[in-house]
Amino acid sequence: RALLHSLGVISTGSMERGGGRPTAKTALTPFLLGALAAALAFAAISWLTPDVTSPPDVLRLNILLAEDQELDFDWGPSLALSPQGDAVAYEDEQQLYYRPLSSFEAQLIPGSELPYNPFFSPDGKWIGFFTDDNKLKRVPIAGGNAITICDAVGGKGSNASWGVGDTIVFTDYTTNGLLAVNAQGGLPEPVTTPDHENGEFRHAFPAMLPGGKSVLFSIVTADFRIDTIGALSLETGVIKRFESLGTSPIYLSPGYLVFARAGSLFAAPFDAETLTLEGPPARVLEGVTQSLSVMRPYGSQYTLSDNGTLAYIPAMRERSLMWVDRDGSHATPAAAAARYANLRLSPDGTMAAVEMIEVDAAGIWVIDLTRGGRTRLTSDGEDNHFPIWTSGGEEVVFCTAGDGEILLRSAPADGSRPPIVLARGPEPICPSSWSPHHDALIVSRVRPETRGDVFSLDVSAKDRMQPITETRDWEWQARLSPDGAWIAYASEESYRTEVYVQPYPDRGGRTRVSLEGGSHPVWSTDGRELFFLDEDTVMVAEVTLGEHFTASRPEALFVADAFELEFDTSFDVSADGRRFLMMDRGPPRRNIRVVVNWWRDVKNAVAAAR
Repeated sequence: RALLHSLGVISTGSMERGGGRPTAKTALTPFLLGALAAALAFAAISWLTPDVTSPPDVLRLNILLAEDQELDFDWGPSLALSPQGDAVAYEDEQQLYYRPLSSFEAQLIPGSELPYNPFFSPDGKWIGFFTDDNKLKRVPIAGGNAITICDAVGGKGSNASWGVGDTIVFTDYTTNGLLAVNAQGGLPEPVTTPDHENGEFRHAFPAMLPGGKSVLFSIVTADFRIDTIGALSLETGVIKRFESLGTSPIYLSPGYLVFARAGSLFAAPFDAETLTLEGPPARVLEGVTQSLSVMRPYGSQYTLSDNGTLAYIPAMRERSLMWVDRDGSHATPAAAAARYANLRLSPDGTMAAVEMIEVDAAGIWVIDLTRGGRTRLTSDGEDNHFPIWTSGGEEVVFCTAGDGEILLRSAPADGSRPPIVLARGPEPICPSSWSPHHDALIVSRVRPETRGDVFSLDVSAKDRMQPITETRDWEWQARLSPDGAWIAYASEESYRTEVYVQPYPDRGGRTRVSLEGGSHPVWSTDGRELFFLDEDTVMVAEVTLGEHFTASRPEALFVADAFELEFDTSFDVSADGRRFLMMDRGPPRRNIRVVVNWWRDVKNAVAAAR
């Protein structure tokens, strides 16, 4: 494949030198295109090592993936640069790929099926990754079988860094702290424990420092803020904490701490020996993909090489709301494109409450699907998530990340008054479903000791929080049946997400509805069907309610890979059960941007901030 398509630097006008502006498209002959593409590839490698006689130029490239590939970056970092900065590894939804910057093509890595969050060995000869069956593996770039290092429960939620001495520091869902394991295999050992008494919930996104004696990581608080960075000495076990910075920290030689915040990359002077910040942070780059979810602390989609090259995935694009027929054969626009996240249809199906991602937060809006137009329910700068409707459709309930606490708030759908607080707490409490009898609100509650559980909240009682599920596993995405007697939810207790139904409010025996994985359960309005997702396939089971619950064998309705399905409420069902409200995925996510000698941008930005 020509470099024109694999790098995209000619067809998109996306090459810049020294911070210059993109050039316009130029009509060139195929011969000249090939010659120029080859020259660019040679220049990329030549600039990987700084010239001692003159400062190296900054080279900005746009890597365009093959048409049959699409980046999978909904949970954690899905790309990694080699330590030498001469190749990038990335994941699509099925496989890992290795792309040398000197090559026209990416190489599929055998044995890397269903991978998550790749990372390189210090010598650049191996790639580590997590798998869907809860394993941490490594595979040689030169070819060969993947080798299992250890168990790592969490798949998409796990992250790792491989340091010198063959130590891998990683996270998984069996512990909220960091673990360490030898790359050759063995039992992981804990290296950090979150300080629960001071509000820490989890440690995430480790990044080893040069020499392998220390590691940077993100500290997730109980209210799911992720702006504190930890620096751990593996020799002493001492942790230094740097508050009000950001997430996904990475060290950049010769002395910078790089981190992400609100879709931008920042850098601050940092001493890797003493683990000390030596100056204020400076914004270096905007437009980097980063999740702002209050319920899951996702990382930023960027990676750095040892010699200062940057690779990142451009920021999230806008999506359109679509009405999709029951068999998936036809889709029509329901609302104009925006940066939608979670959505929920009103009981009568005429309006949608949506979460819309903003610069550094998220707002709640109501969209009129019949007449058009939209109404904002929250204020600028607030971080609001997971809107649901009251059973009568008059109000929208959502959660708000406050200063050290989570607020559960309610606002009229017409925006006629400001939101009021229904409940508050130091831990995430996010609305999931409203009782048809108006007497209870179903919420997802996250706690360090049990992770995600489902609770019933009586908004009129003092002792108002009652558990529906309370285990060491994640349970969430709960929905009450139309008659209010049964509750469906997703659970990860089998290390694979499945959909269950149990009585409500009594905690009686439950029934598993999904057979080979399932999430995002949604009841039909008449209570005769339960819809859910199996990966990217919309499934349905016929159900009977009443004194006993029964469910048929689920059947597939259609593959919904053209729609965004990774949010906790990614779709909803119309009142008549004949169509779905969904978000389109837009153009395929196939762009990786590479900035060779990015360290120069960092140096200039930090110097200007001092």
